[in-house]
Amino acid sequence: MNWFSDKDDARSYLVDLTRLWVVWIAGLIALFAVKSWYVLLVGVVIIGLLVWLVRPIQARAAAIDDPGEAVEGSGGRFGGARTRGEMALRVLLYGEAPLAEAINDYGMWSGLIWVRRVVIGISAVAFAAVFIDVLKGPQ
Repeated sequence: MNWFSDKDDARSYLVDLTRLWVVWIAGLIALFAVKSWYVLLVGVVIIGLLVWLVRPIQARAAAIDDPGEAVEGSGGRFGGARTRGEMALRVLLYGEAPLAEAINDYGMWSGLIWVRRVVIGISAVAFAAVFIDVLKGPQ
């Protein structure tokens, strides 16, 4: 699938995605740094920013041919179906294919693949830290 029409389109996507990554990682750091009811406040602000920043990528996914067409068997482990637009959004947000296309076809920085992997790794470590903290219980 061709995700981008030209170099500027690929660059625009990468800027939008990088903004999401930066806010996500900054948000994780902020949530670990604050205490008390500030966690709730910071969490709401982060979620609001992420919702705001994902809008251009949602618009890009909605522009996929037949975005409302259901794709059978794509509902994941719990069954059901997703539309092509929903599947495109998932790939644009989490997948490596659009990054690879931007790098290979449009000459973008190849380190973005590793940046994506680092963001995923930091997210996994943060999740594990929270999970371990929950298992420890109140102290």
